[in-house]
Amino acid sequence: MSGYGECRGKISREHFISQSILEQIADGRSIMIGGMSWQKKMELGRFGIGSITRKNLCVKRNSSLSHLDTIAGCFFKRIHMIDKAPLSVPHRAQFGGHNLEKWCVKLLIGLAMDAKRNIPETWKEFLTDVDRHDGWGLYFPYTSDEPLIFAKGLEIETFVDEKTGVILAAKIYMCGAKFWIVLGKPDSPLTFGHYRPRGMIIDTSYGDRRFDFLWLHKTKDYVELKSTGDKTDRNPDSWYDWKPAWKF
Repeated sequence: MSGYGECRGKISREHFISQSILEQIADGRSIMIGGMSWQKKMELGRFGIGSITRKNLCVKRNSSLSHLDTIAGCFFKRIHMIDKAPLSVPHRAQFGGHNLEKWCVKLLIGLAMDAKRNIPETWKEFLTDVDRHDGWGLYFPYTSDEPLIFAKGLEIETFVDEKTGVILAAKIYMCGAKFWIVLGKPDSPLTFGHYRPRGMIIDTSYGDRRFDFLWLHKTKDYVELKSTGDKTDRNPDSWYDWKPAWKF
């Protein structure tokens, strides 16, 4: 992975889904997981956090990328706490937008390697130069009158090129908030929503809570979401109980 220095140290185990997020989702030290390559179709299983690891990178590169997991964990926690204890959440917080994009790509690389898929070189290039590929990056849905329903969990839905098997985009739900990571220049960008918006506003009965995104270039427009009192933190008992609890 050029751009993250020379490989040093042995190939080390890491959580291919950020430990900082897994610990927030977990019921004790285990979580419910479905849809992995080593699971049967439409099967949910309970796994310990420590088992969701794989030897992907050397010690040095794991360390170089670890800050992305920390940022994603803080982003997840802020959304979750807006639901659980909104008065404890500061009115505004800043997040590096490009760091969130890089975390999404790191997440997909880990999942793809776990499924023994090839990793396009362009993904690795994006980790070191987010402006190299036009139209790549984060998209947030346009503001809608439908409410945001909080759900403590992480869901990744991938969209794959049928001919090459390469992931073109992924829709990610984080605590009920939805966004896209697009790994190619889309023919119709508006289909995905706001490209690299200025921020995200979650409107609650205690006032709004803002996420300001920092980008290399100035952007405009906030994505506005209105929360509702409905939510679901219950772990599903089976695949068929796993019904998305988010709306936009």
